[in-house]
Amino acid sequence: MTIHCILSKMCPRVPSFTQKIVWCLATALYFGSTPIASAVGVEPPGAAETDRLERLYDPELKLAESGEPTFLVRLLKGQTTVRLKSTSALRFKMGAMEPAEIIVPGKTDWVIGIEDIIPGRTKHWVAAERFSGDDAYRASLARSRWVGRGYAVRVVETGALINLKDHSFDSRQVTIAIAPEATHRAAKIRAARVRQSRQVLGTIIEQVVKRSVGTFVASHPKTGEQLRAPRMLTVEPVDPDGTVEISGVSWPGRRRGDRRYRGQLIFLMGKDRKLLVVNRVSAETLVSGVVPSEIYPRAPLEVLKAQAVVARGFLVSKVRNRHRGEPYHLCAESHCQAYHGVTRTTPHTDAAVTATRGQVMLFSNVLIDTTYHSACGGHTEAYDKMWGGERSRAMPGVSDGIGQRLDISDASLKTFLKSPPAGAWCRKSATQSKVFRWT
Repeated sequence: MTIHCILSKMCPRVPSFTQKIVWCLATALYFGSTPIASAVGVEPPGAAETDRLERLYDPELKLAESGEPTFLVRLLKGQTTVRLKSTSALRFKMGAMEPAEIIVPGKTDWVIGIEDIIPGRTKHWVAAERFSGDDAYRASLARSRWVGRGYAVRVVETGALINLKDHSFDSRQVTIAIAPEATHRAAKIRAARVRQSRQVLGTIIEQVVKRSVGTFVASHPKTGEQLRAPRMLTVEPVDPDGTVEISGVSWPGRRRGDRRYRGQLIFLMGKDRKLLVVNRVSAETLVSGVVPSEIYPRAPLEVLKAQAVVARGFLVSKVRNRHRGEPYHLCAESHCQAYHGVTRTTPHTDAAVTATRGQVMLFSNVLIDTTYHSACGGHTEAYDKMWGGERSRAMPGVSDGIGQRLDISDASLKTFLKSPPAGAWCRKSATQSKVFRWT
């Protein structure tokens, strides 16, 4: 592998020692994406161009004027109210169709809630088989096979073909879904029945037939003033460099606290008929928030730079496949990548993101799905053994020990678990989190 910088003016100079693993991909064409279909569970929108809500379900990545892509990240779900704070003026956009814009002064608190809920309708399908996006022939055969067995069939296409000039990454997937039911529980029962005679994936895919809708209400706690927005509400700082703070954010396994975010906050109604909060944010701003959320901010600069590269690659590889059928690309939790907004960013972590701007990892000119971990226990596992598919030459299992090569067999595994290599880098990085060995 060699270093290749598509737009040299936009890519930083890469040190020679990284030339074998990093390919510089300019942000301006970092992800020109070619969608293949609507997201899972969503019928083709067919909505007016002005319907901002329906456009959130469009599988294509949007590019800012600078050419940098923007991502939709789920921050919160299942909330009945959300409290906002801002030091600068905020712009409220009220509604999904040609929204009215209202500017409110800074240094004010707002409480967002939802009223006048009208339930929607959903079908639930059993996922039978799944194929890569470039395997249309096998997907077609599978569809015919399930139709021939007497099942109602729906072909669900997700992901995108992401073009990087002479390079591309194909995250497309085609799922053959069968036997629709009115409820998730009924679909799970149907999946269990089908399994008795057929081999199926068995996961449940939702198809929204009619969306649930409601009215979002932004209330000023002191004055009692209320702003009402049908179907959708967005809030963003008037100052492009400003932030909005969400108070009392609580995630599983993490302490409750306040989080500050750049970009736009989008308030929607989730499937549970409660608030769903999504952050529309530029790719590099998102990476700058992920890096100090996933690794300790005082880590050496080269460690932070490596984290930025793999976090950026993770974003690309999971587009519209990690949360199928949702109005966002990724979540802000460990299920995707931890993202605390700009709450934990420092000049040190920002320097690492800036130094690697637009860089992701390629192997044989193909973008690598750069999954990563907090501690490998002394030896990584091969990618294909964890995630399935064909054997990956790019990501085999390797020893984490300094200058060590280990051949871990079933017979030697017990010894390895009891006596991990003393020189493993993961032992050093996991000292505080205590996850080098689980109990």
